[in-house]
Amino acid sequence: MAWNDGVDGATEHPSLALPPAELPPVTTPQITPVRLRRMELADSPAAFVLSEIAFDPPGAATAEEHAARQERWSRQGRAWHSWLHARAGDNAWVATSGADDCVVGYARALRDPARRLEQLTELYVHPAFQRGKVGKALLSAVLAEQVPQGWRRVIVAHPSPAALALYYRWGTLPLGAAWYVVTRPHPQLRSSFAGEGRSLDEKVALDKQIIQQGVRHDSLPLASSNAPYDHPFSIRREGVGGWGQLPFVATHLGATISQRQRDGETVAWGARCGGEIGPLWGATPADALALTHAQMAEAWQTGAAQLGLWVPAANTTLLRWLRETSGPRLRLCSQVMIMGSDPALAEHLDRSLLTAPPYVW
Repeated sequence: MAWNDGVDGATEHPSLALPPAELPPVTTPQITPVRLRRMELADSPAAFVLSEIAFDPPGAATAEEHAARQERWSRQGRAWHSWLHARAGDNAWVATSGADDCVVGYARALRDPARRLEQLTELYVHPAFQRGKVGKALLSAVLAEQVPQGWRRVIVAHPSPAALALYYRWGTLPLGAAWYVVTRPHPQLRSSFAGEGRSLDEKVALDKQIIQQGVRHDSLPLASSNAPYDHPFSIRREGVGGWGQLPFVATHLGATISQRQRDGETVAWGARCGGEIGPLWGATPADALALTHAQMAEAWQTGAAQLGLWVPAANTTLLRWLRETSGPRLRLCSQVMIMGSDPALAEHLDRSLLTAPPYVW
């Protein structure tokens, strides 16, 4: 059942087609030896579960929660883990325990020699092992404690004090936070999208009237495109996206890639995977807001029940707009801290959305 996912020639292991099994309960981690080894593609389902339970309260998942987890794995997690495994190469490690070699933690980092940039994309440890220095051992396996001379480092971190202190020792400083927010449609929006004869810009204009927001959509026509990614307003010019996550979500997650133009120039790029919006970059905060709003309108039009966005806290333009237009329909679900060795890595955050999940810079 092996198949090629087209990402750097990575071939999927048959186990990746299976549901991500619940990890077995760990009752005596203090006397269970932990071993480190290089991560294999077959470890991806267990890694996915670890990344999920890191934010869950203790206790077994209900059947409903397990079904939701399986849906997330099938919809995006499986493809993301295959792609990240291909990108990281040998720079991913797992911690295992017990006679059955159960995965109790993992870490993965990407390195880009051309940009001299490295990122820790994931570091998760089973809650029962989080006081046993397993995380530090995994971090040491994928990143040197000192940032290499001439390189830069970025980490999207869980905002716990212990994690932030560890990443601080590894040469990074807090550059800002990012919130994962979920919003539901305004009760009047669906009726405004019902007219089959209306263009998307007309529907966005109706949306604008409903929410009384002053973003000038008429001056920024929407154009969906799979054009080359070397446009004058380029994600590479921004110094972000160099690992190719925007083409990846378009090719392997079925994302719609959109751009905003003004006076013949592209001023924003963005991706939407169903109800998930991001990554997205704008030449200005207003450009990023305009494209985000247009993508939200597209999602409502296609029947999305809710939308999810990873919004950097520096993007106050978008956060204020969401608060004013969504009100009680807006829910803050999660938060990460963006750590970096160079403050310049945060310069674009006021006009950006991150991928969902926020793995790659």
